[in-house]
Amino acid sequence: MGVLTFRQRPRSRRRQGNTPEVLLVQHTEAAHPRTGSYGLPGGTKEEGETAEAAALRELAEETGLTADSLVDLSGPDKLGAFYAPEDQLTGIRPAGKKPWEYDLYGLRVFLAGEVTGELVASDKTTPLWVPVGHLPRYSERLLPNVAQIIERGVEYWAS
Repeated sequence: MGVLTFRQRPRSRRRQGNTPEVLLVQHTEAAHPRTGSYGLPGGTKEEGETAEAAALRELAEETGLTADSLVDLSGPDKLGAFYAPEDQLTGIRPAGKKPWEYDLYGLRVFLAGEVTGELVASDKTTPLWVPVGHLPRYSERLLPNVAQIIERGVEYWAS
C-alpha cells in the first residue's frame, strides 16, 4: 500500500498563493534494487495488521511523520485501483517467467490527513516534500503509477 500525503506549500514573497507539496521517499542503497527511485511511503501489511494500521506504521517508519487520519482512495468513486507487473515494482525479472506471465500487484492508496512530526530518514528511504509542479523533474525515477496517483490525488484532495 502507499500513503499519499499533501501539504500546502508556505507562501513566500516570491510566490503568490499556496501550491501543494507531496511527500515522496527516495530509496537508498539498502532498498536495492529500487536504489535511487522515488515513490510514496508504504509497504506491506504484517500478520494480523489492518491495511490502515500498516499504512500509518509505514508512514511513520519511512518518514518520521504521524497522520491523524487516513482515507482509503482505492474505491471506484475515488482514485480506483492501480496495478504494476512485479518486475516494475521490484526491478528484478522473475526467473523462468515470460513478461506476460508476471504477477500483477495492486497498490492500495490511502490519503493522509494532517501530519505532524519532523522528516526523518530510515535505513531504506529518505523522505522529502516536493512541490507538485516540480514532479516532471523526478519523472524518470518515479516508481510505476506514482505520477498518475499523485495527479489524480491532487484533484481529489483539492475537491
